[in-house]
Amino acid sequence: MQRITSLRSTTRSLRRRRNHWPLRPTNSQLALETLKRSIAGDDNPKHGFLSVLIDSYKTHHCSPNPIAYSLTIQSLARRSLFRHLEPVLNHLESSERFEIDECAFVELILRYGKAGMHKEAVDVFLRMPRFRCAPTSASLDALLRVLCASAEGLALVGDVLVNASDMRVRLAGSSFGILIGALCHVGKVGAAIELLGQMEVHDCEPDAGMYSSILHSLCEHSDLRAWWGSWSKCVARESRRTGGNGFASVGDFQKVDEVFDEILVTGLTPNVFTYNAYINGLCKKGDIDGARDMLACMVKAGCEADVVTYNTIVAACGRPGIWER
Repeated sequence: MQRITSLRSTTRSLRRRRNHWPLRPTNSQLALETLKRSIAGDDNPKHGFLSVLIDSYKTHHCSPNPIAYSLTIQSLARRSLFRHLEPVLNHLESSERFEIDECAFVELILRYGKAGMHKEAVDVFLRMPRFRCAPTSASLDALLRVLCASAEGLALVGDVLVNASDMRVRLAGSSFGILIGALCHVGKVGAAIELLGQMEVHDCEPDAGMYSSILHSLCEHSDLRAWWGSWSKCVARESRRTGGNGFASVGDFQKVDEVFDEILVTGLTPNVFTYNAYINGLCKKGDIDGARDMLACMVKAGCEADVVTYNTIVAACGRPGIWER
């Protein structure tokens, strides 16, 4: 009985030791390591990087997989070896049938953009379905960042958005943010406001950065009177959505202050939503006296305060430390 117990114990010990032995690498893993060394060791192989890719796997009696192609594309893009990319992409498109991860194309688009190769970046995005890769807002955003960084790229944005729609790539909130920021940067604040109004149609919500960009552009580039109607509608819609905070959720209150001053200087009449946004900004920065004064000015100007106005001021007065001043 003792010998049987000892034998069982020895068997369990051998099993535990066997489980800790290192596993032998597969042919694909060996081929991938060979590929990494080959790509890193030569910037201009005699027969091109496509041959390096194929030969690395042929040596180990296996075929290139999606990881191998992604590695090759990303490695060449990072080293700006763009002239070697086309044979690899053409072979991937025509001779392989597996899917490629979107990350490889996102990096390639960004690298093309850094090199100022805007048309090549657009071409890669449009070709993605042919590589069995469904583009999403991630690759679209990468392309928009590239194009919106220069005047030459901005000229291509319209066609890209049309093609993206045909490819059923959905615009995300981040996509709108990139476009609005670019439009504001070049002083096209009217187009930025119109685009802001389209976000609701796409089930996207504006964020503080978008309002900040438009406010800054209104102060720097534009005639506020010309876009007052459109801007007021955007502020009203956002105020309803956020319960009255509106664009005062923007961290930089100084921009809000500048716009409000310009509203008054140009003779425009702020509505209750604009007043609420401004009062909310004053309360957030702790200027309760300023908020009360603005409420008085609001009433004097004939603009009736609503429940949001009073709730904002009352809530601010209830914060710790206010009554000790």
